[in-house]
Amino acid sequence: DQYKDYVRASLEDQAESDMQQATYVAVMDKIMADAEVSGLAEDMDVESTKAEEIEYAKNLATNYGYEYDDSFISLYTNAEYTTVEEYENSLDGDIQTYYERIMIYRAIAKTENIEISEEDYEADVTELSADYANYGEESAASFEENYSFMIYESDIYTEVESLILDSAIVTTQ
Repeated sequence: DQYKDYVRASLEDQAESDMQQATYVAVMDKIMADAEVSGLAEDMDVESTKAEEIEYAKNLATNYGYEYDDSFISLYTNAEYTTVEEYENSLDGDIQTYYERIMIYRAIAKTENIEISEEDYEADVTELSADYANYGEESAASFEENYSFMIYESDIYTEVESLILDSAIVTTQ
């Protein structure tokens, strides 16, 4: 009976998680399809970001004792991409879509006056800077210097996503 209760609870938790993920994907797909983004902000450079992503993957491979090769890419992308070339070619479109989403999030955050508290920001910086080496940084301080803006924006986007999902009207069939 205890095992049945455990399995039932696990399955219910998984079903809830799957439903939340499906809702998130559907809502975000709808927003992305309906929104019009005309150009990227000045701080959005697809080529630089692509180079940074490749460097991050290379550092991660090295830090875990792998070569930056097809087998690592397959592992790193959970077999979504099976070659380095395929992975690197996919980055242009992925980064463009990512930046378009950021533009939409920025517009929503501005409209809704979303701000992040200093305490929440500092907690995230502390947590993320502990992994500075995987970002190719020499120290936690250099990580914070180079990534603080991205961390703040990421916190804003998390709040935007919560707002979107909390206010979405979801119907099931």
